[in-house]
Parts: sequence; C-alpha cells; structure tokens
Amino acid sequence: MKFYVECTHTCDTDHNHGIQRVVRNLVRLSASDSRRSVVPVRLAHGHLFPASLRQLAPPGMKRAKTQDRSEPKKRPVRRMVRALVAYLRAVTASGRWFLAALAPYPPLQRFVTAPRTEFGMSGLIMRLVAPFLPHDAAVTTGSDEALSQDDPIKVEPGDVLVMLDASWHLEIWPILADFKRAGGSVVWVAYDLIPRNYPQFCNAGLVTAFSRWVDLLQLYADAVLCISRTTAEIIRAELPPYIAARVDSPRISYFWLGSELDGIDPRADRIRPALQRLGAAGEAPFYFYVSTIEPRKNHAYALDAFELLWARGSTARMVIVGRIGWHSDAFVARVKRHPAFGKTLFMYHDVTDTELAWLYKSGNGLLFTSIIEGFGLPIVEALQQGVPVFASDIPVFREIGAAGVTFVDLARPASLADAIAGHLEQGAPRLPKPIDWLDWQASTEQFWARVENCLSESPDRTLLIS
Repeated sequence: MKFYVECTHTCDTDHNHGIQRVVRNLVRLSASDSRRSVVPVRLAHGHLFPASLRQLAPPGMKRAKTQDRSEPKKRPVRRMVRALVAYLRAVTASGRWFLAALAPYPPLQRFVTAPRTEFGMSGLIMRLVAPFLPHDAAVTTGSDEALSQDDPIKVEPGDVLVMLDASWHLEIWPILADFKRAGGSVVWVAYDLIPRNYPQFCNAGLVTAFSRWVDLLQLYADAVLCISRTTAEIIRAELPPYIAARVDSPRISYFWLGSELDGIDPRADRIRPALQRLGAAGEAPFYFYVSTIEPRKNHAYALDAFELLWARGSTARMVIVGRIGWHSDAFVARVKRHPAFGKTLFMYHDVTDTELAWLYKSGNGLLFTSIIEGFGLPIVEALQQGVPVFASDIPVFREIGAAGVTFVDLARPASLADAIAGHLEQGAPRLPKPIDWLDWQASTEQFWARVENCLSESPDRTLLIS
C-alpha cells in the first residue's frame, strides 16, 4: 500500500507560504517515516510521475544543501542564464492571472494559468528556452528532461492518492478515474472554499477553475481532510447538493497545521539593516501584518486603525510584510503615498523566513484582520514565539487562537485602534511565555492518523465531522 501525494504546483515554485509550506513539510517529514510508504508525485503529460524531495525542499534549505563551497563559482554566463530563467518565470507568473482576468473564457483561462507540466503558456515558454539552458538549469525549472528519467506510477489496489497541493488548474480527472478503477482511494485536502464562496476577493480565472475543481473532486473523494474544524464544517454544509448521485458520502475530518518556519537559510547570519532598525533600542513599538496583500486580508482596515492611532499622537509603527497579490494595486499605492511611509509605516514584499523569524522575535504584536480564512498560520507562528495577536473575530481564529489573541470588530477600525492603544499603555509587552502549538512533526502525525481513520472500515467517529 502506497500513499501518493500530489504536489505538482509546489515542485514548480520557490514560494514557501500557505499551501506550499504545508506541502513541503508534510512530504518532507512523511518521506522519512518508515511506518508507511509515502511517494510525492507530480502530474505531467496525463500521468503521475515520482517527484524528488529536492524539488520540495524549502528554498533556503535547498540553496544551502546544494551549494558546495569546494567547487568553483559558476561562470558569469551560466549565472546570467539562471537569472534570465528566474526573470521569465516571474514575468509568466505575474502575467498569467492578468491575462485570465482580461479574457474570461474558460479554455483560454486554463491555457494561461496551467502549470509548466501541462499544456499552456508557462509550458510553451519553458520549452522554447529549455534547449538553450545548461542541464542543471533545465532540471530546476521543471522541464520535460527532468521528468523523462522516471516511469509513471503504477497503481495497485489499496493505494491512496492524496490531493495535497493547489491542483485546481490541473486536468487530473482521467487520472482520478483510473486510480479509482484500479482499486485506489482518493483523499482531498481542503484548505478552504474561499474562491467559491467569496468570489469578490478572487481573480475571475481562479473562481472558474476552483469551482469546477470542487464540483468534480468531491465526486471522486473517499475522504476529505480539512485544515481546521471550521473549514470541515463548511465543507460538510457544502457537500450534500453535489453527492446525491453517490452511494456513500466521503468521510470528513480535520487536522491542524504546524507552526515552524522551515525555510530559514542556515548560512544567513544578517538581517537587512532596514529591518534591524525596527527593533533598535529606544524606537517606538512596532506591529506587523504577515500575509499576501490582497483585499480579503483586510490590510486597509488595519491601516485605518493606525491612522486613528497616529491622529491621537501615537508613535507606534505598522509594518506590512507580504508579497503583492491580486486586486492590491490601490492599497499598495495608498501605502507608498502615505505621509507616514518610511516613518511609522513600512512595507516589505521579499522578507525571507530568516527575517520573518527575526520579526517574530522582535515585534510587539501581530496584526491579522482577515475577513475569511481557512486557518491562519501566522497566528500560531506568532503565539509560539510569544507575540500577542490582534485578529478579526471570525470562527476559525476563535478555534486556533484562545489565549494571547485580542479579537477586534471588523466593522469598526476604532476597535483595533483601541486595542493597540490599550496594549501601548501597558508598555506594549510580549506574552509572558510562548503558547504551545503543534510543530510540523506533530501536525504530520495527526494528518496521517486522520487519513487512516477516514479510510478504515470502522473509523473512530469522534474524529469525523458528521
């Protein structure tokens, strides 16, 4: 019996946040566990191929592991080629969602948003440049050359396919059908239903692809593992209209995510001076928001609250940490034009895990005023580092954050402003002690225990969402 874990998207990206952080950690820790056979796989040319653990290593660890100081430095031409590949990947990633939004035609949207392993814009670009790349560059960009060394997996009765990654742009359905016909089971890992239930916060192309993915995947799934009980209850409420044709409903359970920062580069012993100055002695307290910048994260609400604080004479600083997502141009422009920008308002889009760890150790509080979430990983990361959290009052945050979290009313920015002001009056203290939470090892063990319980003939029903 093998557990095949689909991780195509994470293999093709250097991002290490959200879903990618979950995939990298679960696969890395599962592969070293002798109690079960876990094989990461990626989709290419209509088949599932084994994926290498090196492709799934966090970016910082990958760079540190592959560097050999005894070897001479790469020639300048090769470094330029790699820089060009990175540039093309960045341009493609930025342009694909823009093009999908301009042309809301499903076949075209699938073409421009398909990963490099499927027919689409990214794959065509990489095929054009692959002949001119050094061999090792071709491998790291996920070209066909890297995949041709392995045969597709062969499914046997009792095998399990775990849909762990962001797979809504993959044409996975023939593979799922074949997997089930061969006697295998399918486990769907559900992070949230945000694109389906809150389309106003998402790109049109994602809404279309994601909704179709949910409609089809739940017809194949034998079990659904959610990343919080709140999400599991939402999934249970959403399923009945779509499973009427099935004899048996998929079993639904949940697990909690771990909280370690796994992409810290052991070679990095310096934090950029601009960040170090935030924690300098004598400086005003600072509160930081860690998240992709997009409307549902509600950064504008947090900034409104700090504007109220500054109007009252406060010198507290707000630090925005996260890459720029969709529909965020207006907010980013607002920040850059703000009279407090560079004084008490700061924004960084390229913070590494090493620097993020420093922020957790140095900051006075985490801001997380999202409108809707499937989990809220920065909250548990902050609590485990002893950082007090100021978060929106939504069910999933109540589930994962008890002590150490101050919940605020999203209808009133003054609610957050008053909470921060009260914290400042107390001296802006950190928590008396860090709050315990699952590490990724415990999260991985909980995950597999829940998967196996869902697939067992006589499951422990106390662990199921009924």
